Amino acid sequence: MNSLQLTSALFRLRGHALGDTKAAAQLVLAASRVAAIARVHQHL
Repeated sequence: MNSLQLTSALFRLRGHALGDTKAAAQLVLAASRVAAIARVHQHL
């Protein structure tokens, strides 16, 4: 696991733990974007 994957996982965990649905959705969206960058990074 690299630091981008860890960051994505932490965003997801925090997003699912929040009671504020708008903020949670934004964190999950950010996690998805970071995960995409992590996948590209793995293939380099």
